[in-house]
Amino acid sequence: MDWMNLVWTYSLLCVVPVVLGVDGDTCRDIDAQACVLMAQRNPAICQDQVLSQTACPKFCKLCPLECYHCDVSVRDYMTCNMTTTCDSNQQCMLQKMHSSQDGHDEYVMGCASLQLCDGVGLSLTFGRRELQERNVAVTCCNTDRCNLPTESSTMPTTTTKHIPSCVRDIIFIVEDASEKNDHTHTNVGYSTPYMVAFLKELVSSLPIGPSDSLVELSLADSDVHSIWSLTDHTTNDSLLTAINGIPFRHQKDNLDIRGIVNYVSRDAFNIRSGDRQSVPNTVVIFVDHRARPSKSATTGQIIGVDYASQHNVHQASGNVIIINIGPPDHSDVTQISVLATDASHVLTVADYDALSRIKETLVNLICN
Repeated sequence: MDWMNLVWTYSLLCVVPVVLGVDGDTCRDIDAQACVLMAQRNPAICQDQVLSQTACPKFCKLCPLECYHCDVSVRDYMTCNMTTTCDSNQQCMLQKMHSSQDGHDEYVMGCASLQLCDGVGLSLTFGRRELQERNVAVTCCNTDRCNLPTESSTMPTTTTKHIPSCVRDIIFIVEDASEKNDHTHTNVGYSTPYMVAFLKELVSSLPIGPSDSLVELSLADSDVHSIWSLTDHTTNDSLLTAINGIPFRHQKDNLDIRGIVNYVSRDAFNIRSGDRQSVPNTVVIFVDHRARPSKSATTGQIIGVDYASQHNVHQASGNVIIINIGPPDHSDVTQISVLATDASHVLTVADYDALSRIKETLVNLICN
């Protein structure tokens, strides 16, 4: 969105009443990128009653938090795939209990009052015997779905080892496929914890910083929407926090392949997003087998990738990697795999819980 469009949006919001409310179902920014740009021009945007409440309530932290939620303690936090909307005076809470008898960990996730997060009344939650047998740690955070642990009992535990030299501008494009099931409070389904955990595991293996690698992330379904730019998170810790709060929507079941092509060719690597001209570019596209590529409104044919589009993508990045999640021959990956640098840059896993198995291969493809 250029500055003229930004001015037009601002003017429109000032004259047209837009009521979004601040409940969990309707509280969202009209355009997340526009809110960031407006804040750069006007740091007091969140003090503006019109803009903060109607255009950028999420950016201004006026929306209730969405947090992972388990009513009972679980050993494998990946099974805690439900989310819930907290009250306005609550934060996301993660409670980790470590057994001193056999060394296993258990987790409780949900919403907690600000008083509980500050430790008020915390000791009353557990009995004396339980405190003797377990070490209990409670942490709170104030971004959506930030209460997911970093480690996973379902993934092999390895010592984090950064690649000694990996200076890349990296774009992750994650397919935001629809996944509705009867076991969730929202449409955030089983794939989300695994994707979040894998992205955190992946960036933990990369040296992140202004003189090292930088990471941009976008979600794709029937369109492509940028979540953060290359220069928004310049440390590993900042990236890990951002990954916890990726605003998955899971609303569409179509993949706009042409939109991905245009995004990579025109928008992903530019000065405004923080692209460094002297640094090699890498694109990693995660494709989910459940979504289907978009079709032309006039012909009804699948909108694929022609030679010119492929050329434009490879001009923007000489290192394009496709991660196929599901059967290797589904329509999404068949259409989009031609964007990969070569056949070795198309990696396939059976499901989200198998992503960790390709981490080392993916890191090598990104950095080498």
